[in-house]
Amino acid sequence: MPPPVYPASKFEQGVKLMLYEHHRTFPSAKSINYIVGIYLLPLQRAAGAEDVLFHSGEDIYETTRANFFIVKNDDTIVTAGEGILQGVTRKKLLEIAKHHFVIEERKPTLEELKSAKEAFITSSTRLLMPVVQVDDMTIGDGKPGSVTRHLLELMKAEVERYLSGFEGLRI
Repeated sequence: MPPPVYPASKFEQGVKLMLYEHHRTFPSAKSINYIVGIYLLPLQRAAGAEDVLFHSGEDIYETTRANFFIVKNDDTIVTAGEGILQGVTRKKLLEIAKHHFVIEERKPTLEELKSAKEAFITSSTRLLMPVVQVDDMTIGDGKPGSVTRHLLELMKAEVERYLSGFEGLRI
């Protein structure tokens, strides 16, 4: 089965997430933790949300299928460092981003989300997708910001660089 293809509009305009208080029992085990996300799918769709953002009532963890990041100012990116799935796309993004931005690996808070300049999610199928709304809260100015756009271009370049190593390979 081929991976999903997301419309360009989701990357150009950003997406909405829906908050839900929950923490995975085994956050490092990806394949056994989908039941809550499946249960919430009708509510997520009704809310017009791309995904569900898990939180503790104070701290933010991740979404059902992606890692979550906020941009605090022009140079600081915050993402949970523990109690989450350590995604491979998250890992690559952090390797790239540390050369351009200050990285804080700690759980961002719901209070910080209210004043976040930008937000985005990362996953293998989405790469890096801007988040412009969480429930009824607009993130920043409601558009993908410069940090998110810059990181998306860096990630795309990294994917192209990686894939270029397979040119001429026959299977």
